[in-house]
Amino acid sequence: MPPDSVLSHLEALIDIYPETNDHEAVKRGLEYCQRILKSSRSFGDCKIHRYNGFYSLTASTNGTKNPRLLLQAHIDVVRDLSSPKLIKSSGSVSGRGVYDMLFAVACYLTFIESHTNELNSLDLGLMITGDEEIGGFEGVRPLVDDGYIGQAVFLPDAGEGFGDLSVASKGAYNFDLVATGIAHHGSRPWEGDGAANKLVHMIHELMAEFDHSNWDNSTITVTRFEGGGAINRGPAEASAHIDIRIKDKADYHIIQEQVARICKKYAGSIKNILATESLTIDTSDPAIQDFIKLYEKHSQKPITFSKAHGGSDARFFAAKGIPVILIRPDGSGAHSDEETLDLKSLADFR
Repeated sequence: MPPDSVLSHLEALIDIYPETNDHEAVKRGLEYCQRILKSSRSFGDCKIHRYNGFYSLTASTNGTKNPRLLLQAHIDVVRDLSSPKLIKSSGSVSGRGVYDMLFAVACYLTFIESHTNELNSLDLGLMITGDEEIGGFEGVRPLVDDGYIGQAVFLPDAGEGFGDLSVASKGAYNFDLVATGIAHHGSRPWEGDGAANKLVHMIHELMAEFDHSNWDNSTITVTRFEGGGAINRGPAEASAHIDIRIKDKADYHIIQEQVARICKKYAGSIKNILATESLTIDTSDPAIQDFIKLYEKHSQKPITFSKAHGGSDARFFAAKGIPVILIRPDGSGAHSDEETLDLKSLADFR
């Protein structure tokens, strides 16, 4: 079992409920972390940053932006309609954010509390951000641009289970697919040009372009529909949010062309584009090799490697040539009401 302090911190963070767009809740979560960091008396430069309304925290033992090891995590969680609480059961805990990724923040805080006497001998930094769930563009990206990088980064936001090192991830191409037309009564479609009907055809043709036989391929998910104000009226505009995860740059260009062709065919358009590149970690990097050796020594098991289907803030560090260690405990159900974390695995991870 993990120490009681890990679960105590985890429960406190979940109660704060730092949902990405609730900036004040995110700030309260970071202030909770800041109090613990400052109480250790080893993080004199502990600071809360704000970029375009989004909060983040940085701290280091040596007062440097470039520590030997940077512990990184995001504190923000996705929105949940129900009241978020930590639920304990035999062998696991569940609740909004336990797996993605408040467990990491709780483990970092517990590590700091239990190693107060050793902290001054370590060249260690922390970076906790509040906008990863919507891309990290006001969190890790501006911090990295400001020089907060680390010589190596530990970021437990990927991996197919404890002992599996994530060494690559897909890129993202997200956008609102918009159809426009002429509104009409629901019983007389010939008198207008219903945008919702167009949108259905656009989505159907776009999804047919993907190879769904292997999840390692690029994937497409429709995450939201919007349109219409009355149940008996064909709307003049309708939109759907499309979440595409891209396996490589070649696929990215092909998919862009497919989207453009379909938009041209139906006089549609795309808005609110979010695009991120795929990620590849160089496993021959000395820092990665050191971690692999340490893991295998302590666990007495060989480490495995995988490619993540989703992205993470690791890409901002990798773009600067900084090695990133992506490994996490066993869990499941990220972004769902069944988000769960295995307690034995959490103890091993910690």
